[in-house]
This record gives sequence, structure tokens and C-alpha cells, in this order.
Amino acid sequence: MFSQITDFLIYRILLFEENSKFAEVLHSFLHDTLDMFFLTFITIYVISLFKCYNNRYKVEKFLSHKSPAISYALAILIGLITPSCCCSGIPLFIGFLVSEISLDVAIVFLISSPLINGIVITLLISKMGLQYTAIYITSSILISVCGGLLFKIFKMEKWVNKETLDIGHCYHHNTKKDLSLSNYSTIRSTLYYLKVAYSNAVSMLQKIWFFIVIGALCGSLLQIHNTTLNEALIIANTNQLLGIPIVVLIGFLFHGNIVSLIPVISQIISYNYKLTAILVPFMMSFMSVSVPQLIILYKLLKLPILVCFTVFLIVAFILIGYFLNFI
Repeated sequence: MFSQITDFLIYRILLFEENSKFAEVLHSFLHDTLDMFFLTFITIYVISLFKCYNNRYKVEKFLSHKSPAISYALAILIGLITPSCCCSGIPLFIGFLVSEISLDVAIVFLISSPLINGIVITLLISKMGLQYTAIYITSSILISVCGGLLFKIFKMEKWVNKETLDIGHCYHHNTKKDLSLSNYSTIRSTLYYLKVAYSNAVSMLQKIWFFIVIGALCGSLLQIHNTTLNEALIIANTNQLLGIPIVVLIGFLFHGNIVSLIPVISQIISYNYKLTAILVPFMMSFMSVSVPQLIILYKLLKLPILVCFTVFLIVAFILIGYFLNFI
């Protein structure tokens, strides 16, 4: 939807040439910004309505199960059906935290969402076969679960920016009572709930809009050229001991999703199947963690969490690359 809107705005209204590099950057910036604004607004709006009509602890209990295995499995399943870009998963990640779901479960979703989805799995099966796809999925699940456990063990909830995530509850303008409790069902009003949900969604956007815009701008400027990427991966393959960390860092610095990598993956695999040990860790890094993502998350999570999150993923992807190189 937003792709068509940005196409019309840039190429029909502003009359930029389609092959213009500036037009491509502008298109990416506007598309990602609109996408993030829309998804964040809808997520907070729906969660606010849900908290109005239900006991506010029901959302938390849905994923914050007594068994971490069940909670993590649900988070991964939700990630399976979400968009394949790391930044597109942030609105739902915000929704998890706003719903008072524990940080470790939210982190499992944040890691697994871009790594494991239908597009990625279909592409890997068609290009790399079932064996490497199974290794990729297993590795992604393992990384996601270990990330969640790491945040749980070290109790990193204290570094969550709770002021930004506080959207309040449903209060009636006269009673100031929490309408999410059944005792006040007689004064529930659908119109009032819709108004409160809208207010909460707008309030969240007002808190984080600047970071969304800066993140989208960085992402549009950090789009990597396919030819440059092909050359970098082939060069890295000559010395995989150093090549694997290098391509993981390249993936971290640049921004995109699996769809933008399809031509690159096809060409690289047809060139040399042994590049799998280089390609898989790069794909993981490219899709799951990026500078734009960290910029947006900076308003939600404090620096210690962001540092731990980034270092953990980079080290995990490097180890996956060495493992694939070994087998």
C-alpha cells in the first residue's frame, strides 16, 4: 500500500526519474517512515482497546506464561507471520512491552521475527535445500531463545524506558476509575474507549516519531548496492576465518530485508555453493539488527540493553558462520 503511495508521490507528483539515486533514497525513506507510523499507531490502538475491554493482566498472561518454553514458542510463532524487516517488527515489540509482557519474551520475538518467516523459509528451501534450511531455522530459534534467557538471567527490565511505554489505562473523565476492571462495567462506553485508544496511539507516536524518522533516514542512506555486496561476499570467502566477522559487520551496518537480497543470494549460490558459510551469517545480520533499528529502539530501551542486544547477536552470527564452515 505505502509503496504505491510513495511511487505516486515521487514519480507522479514530484516528477523524479525512476532511475535516480536520490529518488530511490527518498522512496525508501518515505515508505519506511509511513510504514512505521502506521504499524505503531495500529498496534497501540488495538492494544489500548483490548486493555479497555479486558482485565489488563490478560494480555500479560497470554505470553508471560509460567513456562518460558511456552512463552518463547508463542513469541516465535507470532514472529513467523510478521513482516520480514527488523524495523517492521518494532511496532509489535512496542506492543509487547506496552502490554506488560516480560522483556525476555519480547526480545525472543524481536530476534526471531526477521529471521524466521515464510519468505525466508521459502527462499532458503528453493535456493539452499532442506538440510541448510533446517540448520538455519534451528540456529535462528536457538539464538532467539538464548537471547531471551540472557535478558531474563541478567534481569535487564530495569533498563527499559517505562516513561515512553506508559500509555495509561482507560479512565472515565468523572470517576477516574480503571475501566478495565469488571466492577465498572456499567459506565463502559464504546465511543469513549475508541477515543482513549486513539489518544494513546497518538501519544506514543509523539514520543518516538523523531527516532522513527531518523532511523528511516539512516536506513534509506544505508541501502547496499547488489554489485558491491556480491564482490564483498566473494572476497570474504577467500579467507573465511576473517571473512565471516567482516560480512556480519557489513550486514549490521546496512539495512534491508530478505526481498532485497534475493538477486544477491541467487547469484552468490550459483557462483559457489561453499559461500553458504559466509552468506547465512550475513543474511542473519542484515535482517535482524541494523543501525536504523537501534536508533528507533534507543527511545524505548536504554543503552546497556542495546549494547548487550547488539553484541550478543553479532557474536552469535559469527559462531553460526564458523559452525557452517566446519560442517
